[in-house]
Amino acid sequence: MVLYDINDIVRQLNEIRKLGVRISIDDFGTGYSSIGLLDRLPIDALKLDRLFTNDLETPSKRAIIHAIMLMAENLDLDVIAEGVENQEHIEFLTQLGCYVMQGYFYGKPMGNEEIAQWVKGNNPVAGQPSP
Repeated sequence: MVLYDINDIVRQLNEIRKLGVRISIDDFGTGYSSIGLLDRLPIDALKLDRLFTNDLETPSKRAIIHAIMLMAENLDLDVIAEGVENQEHIEFLTQLGCYVMQGYFYGKPMGNEEIAQWVKGNNPVAGQPSP
């Protein structure tokens, strides 16, 4: 999203939120996501780009994620971590307070039919008939 008139963008995002839609900044930490606007934009969450979760063995990556989590907590924002691929990622992110994650650990990209089968196989209620 190109931010030409921040006041107009804030107004539009507030209108969308009134409809019950949660708003996240995708790929946070890459491209044009501006930290300077986080306190002005009516957003609910930051989607942490896989660039950061890709190499969690590196102390500098861990430090950056920790700083982002602290900032998000202070701004009352949720963090969604992309690129979660193993149990170590889950444990590290959970320790920092990140509880929403996506990545190959949970499933590879799927088509509609594959998703339906995955839900049935991973959710005991989904595979049962309604009462």
